[in-house]
Amino acid sequence: MKTRRRETVEARLHTGSSKRTVELKDAVYHIYTHAKPVDGKANNDAVSLLADYMGVPKRNVTIIKGERSKDKVFEITRGI
Repeated sequence: MKTRRRETVEARLHTGSSKRTVELKDAVYHIYTHAKPVDGKANNDAVSLLADYMGVPKRNVTIIKGERSKDKVFEITRGI
């Protein structure tokens, strides 16, 4: 039986960026996406980028605060 481990991370979303990447600066993840904040496209891309960066499936990354803000808190679940 695997143990589930949850952690929260703070992030700032940079929409409409020329690059598509994640960078860690001063304990805050900066997520750069080409997507615009329309119809949840930027949030969906942010989840995908952060999941890839953390090495977990997208289903293990959830926005728990800041759904409509550029400053967000994500929950990352590992071990499932």
